[in-house]
Amino acid sequence: MLRLFTFLLVLTSPFIWANTNETSKPSQEQRTVKLEHYKWYGEAPKAKLVRVINPYGAISSRNTSYDNIEISGVIQKIGKSPAQHNIDIRDNNGVTEVVVSYPKGNKNAQGQLSGRFDLGVWVPSWVNVEMITDFGDIKVKKHTSNITATTTSGKIKIGTTGLVQAQSDSGDITVDLFGDFGGDRFKKSMRVNSNKGDVKVSLVQTARVTVQAQSNQPIKHNLQAYQAIKVTELPGHAFKAQLAKFGQTATDLQLFSMQGLLTVTIAKKAAYKAKLGGRVPTKAAKLQETSD
Repeated sequence: MLRLFTFLLVLTSPFIWANTNETSKPSQEQRTVKLEHYKWYGEAPKAKLVRVINPYGAISSRNTSYDNIEISGVIQKIGKSPAQHNIDIRDNNGVTEVVVSYPKGNKNAQGQLSGRFDLGVWVPSWVNVEMITDFGDIKVKKHTSNITATTTSGKIKIGTTGLVQAQSDSGDITVDLFGDFGGDRFKKSMRVNSNKGDVKVSLVQTARVTVQAQSNQPIKHNLQAYQAIKVTELPGHAFKAQLAKFGQTATDLQLFSMQGLLTVTIAKKAAYKAKLGGRVPTKAAKLQETSD
């Protein structure tokens, strides 16, 4: 059975939504915000993948040592007539899909936001996560799973020992890869691409990767300080391009930042030493991290 149980906790927020536009009418300057805390527990998907589609809100994810998955969310209901959300959690050929929608939209007649749903996804280390949003940010911390992240304008921050696919049109992307990518699991390519935003990627010196970086701006890196890493210019490209080989390579890492800045660094120390299964977070920590 996919679903175990779901519950909502409704709170009235003590803070006020303030409109900073000086030309706004007094009736538009202050709008109350009500919060609902949402939780859902379910079995880990057979296909070892959770897909979250949340167009207007943020998505975060971390590993847990439990065998089941958890969706933990904060729903903002803004103003006198807040938007009504819908959350659909279903099994799609072994993949757990989580889809947040606002059937009647999430803005009022003045074009102001009247609803928002921020989600946190907690999965075992062997379950991969795919996250899709238009305007929300994506944040992944202390993961060992493979991560796919797609936004239109939101920022993406990822830290994992797994494989990464990250795409944004105008948002900045920061990726900390603290794995060495050895073994058959990692014989696949990774791609990090932002058309207009900056891209920053850090790796450990022992990573078994070949990095191809392309940008219309000068590419910043500290790779030349490491004798085992061979850096060469790639001629014949419309954009500035460099290729870096880290010793024995198993994984291709393609980096693109067409109009933004592209930075590649070797971290002196891994940002996080991953442990199988991650940690067991407290309930308070879960809510805090979900609403970051």
